[in-house]
Amino acid sequence: KSVEEKWKKVLLNKSKKIAHNISFEDVWSRIILDTTPNSWYWDTMLVAHILDNRPKYSGLKFQAFLHWGIGDYGKDIRSYLESFDDSGFNRIHKAPIGKLLLYGGLDSLYGKHLFLKQTKLVDPLLEKGIDLFIEGTLAFADMQINGITVNKKYYKNAHKELEQRIEERKKELQEFPECKKFFEVTGRLPNLGSTDDLRQMFFDIGKLKPPKVTEKGNISVDADAMARIKSPLATEISNLNKIKKIDNTYISQFIREIDTDGKVHPFFNLGTVRTYRSSSDKPNMQNTPVRNKEAKRLSRSGIMPSKGFKIIDWDYAAIEVRVGACYTKDPALIAYINDPTTDMHKDTASDIFLLDTDKVTKELRFYVKNGFVFPEWYGSYYKNCAINIWRECKELPTKDGIPLIEHLESVGLIRSRREAEDSFIGHVKRVERNYWKKFHVFKEWQEEWYKSYEKTGVVEFLTGFRCKGYMGRNELVNYPFQGTAFHCLLWSVIQINAELRYRKMRSKVIAQIHDCAVIDCDPDELKEVKELCTEISTLRIREEYPWIIVPLEIEWEETEIDQSWYSKTLMKED
Repeated sequence: KSVEEKWKKVLLNKSKKIAHNISFEDVWSRIILDTTPNSWYWDTMLVAHILDNRPKYSGLKFQAFLHWGIGDYGKDIRSYLESFDDSGFNRIHKAPIGKLLLYGGLDSLYGKHLFLKQTKLVDPLLEKGIDLFIEGTLAFADMQINGITVNKKYYKNAHKELEQRIEERKKELQEFPECKKFFEVTGRLPNLGSTDDLRQMFFDIGKLKPPKVTEKGNISVDADAMARIKSPLATEISNLNKIKKIDNTYISQFIREIDTDGKVHPFFNLGTVRTYRSSSDKPNMQNTPVRNKEAKRLSRSGIMPSKGFKIIDWDYAAIEVRVGACYTKDPALIAYINDPTTDMHKDTASDIFLLDTDKVTKELRFYVKNGFVFPEWYGSYYKNCAINIWRECKELPTKDGIPLIEHLESVGLIRSRREAEDSFIGHVKRVERNYWKKFHVFKEWQEEWYKSYEKTGVVEFLTGFRCKGYMGRNELVNYPFQGTAFHCLLWSVIQINAELRYRKMRSKVIAQIHDCAVIDCDPDELKEVKELCTEISTLRIREEYPWIIVPLEIEWEETEIDQSWYSKTLMKED
């Protein structure tokens, strides 16, 4: 108790404090010691990541080895660090006290020397990025402590229902002819989750042509391969695997992480992603599905606001494209963004689907936005885009209720169902050619950007970050756009979180998803929260970042009071 009280005084005093992962130290100080540390100054983990964005470089043990050749100084207590009890905690408190104190002392010693070395390696450009990430990781610590209310009963029921559905569907699939043939040859029914059994059933026994092979030369039976096998059973197995993923990846992660307060408290990390975006885990709030309707419903229906509150969220409209305009200064792109009557995603969908813009549904716009516009900006090309869009959209209806494939037949693009996909690919090739004629300055910038990288091996962001090392063409364009777009959100979330706390409001930021901020909102504060977020994210940010040369816009969605995140709809205009 004496040590605890003295340590609290250290945390509260105004001495500058350094840690390797200050978000972790901040959260645990607040939870275990009920003390919010004062004067965080430097995070050696974040700075290690900013100095070298390659994955798995930022750990303190690796940094100690990299800079001083020091081996694994934690090996004597590794078993206590890497084994866990039923509640998910490691057994560090059971380590021999002498070894534990030595380990903690070495952690501090190497952290101190790493800090001293890093200060000599940081230049003015990187200082901006360091300041943003340190403020950001502390805002994320607040979000983690705020937590997200979840409906535990809902998730447990959803898990049971999915388990039962999976077992019933497995039995039904065993009645397919391919499974019976497998039984005749092997004397047993196939395990539909076994890659070896699937290869044997479809290609050795069924004599189907393999659609793809792995890097090691084996026949692939991954999700993409299964979708391309021309067999009703393969299609049904793909559908079954999607249901399994909903249960194992999305539903189960919430059940595992629900705390005694009825909330999950996800980590939001800034030291892991090569593009200098964020990541999330335990549970991964950035991996709650959007495209798959059933997965979206099942995974999001248990995410709730606080009692009497509503969930609201806002996201930047076409932020990567707007950031692209800031980098490339393409006059056609800037003019397009500045014209409020245009909608790039809808206009492009109109060209791709040969529809009047008023016949383009929200769903068709969504698939073109994520299947053509963004991939093209990031260096993809027409064939990949066309194949993905075709598979997702061919059966979707236009606003007239006509399936897209029938519409494309009616306008003469498709003359044969057998050659429909090839015809569509050829059409998208022409759309792509015209697209880049319009935005040719952007395309020229891509080439100049690549040539500069070939000479220097470095890519610099407008927000104070630097990527180096091997990157392909797609990555060269993708990294600065994605990273910088996220930094706009991060800066805004930092300011919004600080303002909400300063004003002592009940509404709290509870999550962020790349270009989207999620808020647990008191309905009585809705108007003030909306005005605050809009001012910070579209106006104040342009004072902080003068390189933003196009207007930024945000779009709002909301739930009703006490309703799940899945139920959110577009927020009505004031």
